[in-house]
Amino acid sequence: MRVPTDKEIEEAKEYLRQRLDAELSMRTNLQIVMIEAAKQIIDISYRYKISPELFRFSANRQLQEEVDAIILSLLEIIEDYTYTLAVATHEDNKDAIITCITRESYGKTFTQRAREYADRFSKEVETAIAAGLLLNLSKDKLLSSIRQSENRHSSPFVQARYVHFQIPIASMHAESTSYLYRESEYR
Repeated sequence: MRVPTDKEIEEAKEYLRQRLDAELSMRTNLQIVMIEAAKQIIDISYRYKISPELFRFSANRQLQEEVDAIILSLLEIIEDYTYTLAVATHEDNKDAIITCITRESYGKTFTQRAREYADRFSKEVETAIAAGLLLNLSKDKLLSSIRQSENRHSSPFVQARYVHFQIPIASMHAESTSYLYRESEYR
């Protein structure tokens, strides 16, 4: 086996730094688009004036359609970001890279997984909105709570979820796949 030269090692390190920078940028951009999607959904939901006790996107067909359109747009952006990051400086291998990303792995494709995560995100935003309505939070305060929810148990919508919907905090802790609540883990 040939030992790489110092120049090759430095080139490999620089390549890894660039990939890491790209991934960190992806994470930041992904958080931005998710918060923007949450903001849009909050704005739309508050317009419909559905009571907190009955709040579900499905409570109003038009609301559900508008939320579904935002989630679809979010999915398209995520796919675009993912493909762009994956290909990056490898345009010559673009087709092979995209094929690798989109293939089935462990029983699901990238698109199926992305859809599941987007559906989970939608449900979390729905729950946050119901709690925000229950607590009579302004749209801005609710969005701020979503953005800053580093400690899930101190978040006002988590507290309202417990008080109003009688969901024990211990069971909410088991929902550790939350994307709204895990934002701080990536800082």
